[in-house]
Amino acid sequence: MRLEMRNNNAGLKENGKPNVCFHSWSSFSGDEGGFFAIMPGLGRDTRTYRSIMRTGEFCVNFLGHEYYDACIKTVQDNADDADEFAVGGFTPEESTDIKAPRIAESFLSLECTLGEGDTTAVAVLSVLRTID
Repeated sequence: MRLEMRNNNAGLKENGKPNVCFHSWSSFSGDEGGFFAIMPGLGRDTRTYRSIMRTGEFCVNFLGHEYYDACIKTVQDNADDADEFAVGGFTPEESTDIKAPRIAESFLSLECTLGEGDTTAVAVLSVLRTID
């Protein structure tokens, strides 16, 4: 059996519309000091980067391979006025500890806040809560 999953970061655009970022190159680490999501290659020119820097938070959502086409739709139609949850057919779900929404269809969500690190190309986020 092959396990395939998609990692989507959810946050809010400057105008308050939901943002979904299809981002497969994340890694996770942790110890007794906390758990961290490390996101290399998140460019400064992306809406997701700007959102994380502006709000200091976002939610990492893990989806199964059956949501691949929905994830691609959020890449193709991500204008400022687009509700990317609606574009992908995702159900927004209120987060417990942050303002950014979770994707209800996710089998695992990580509510995160901005941590310390080199924010030029990597976002290091502290995981506040896991929801499964």
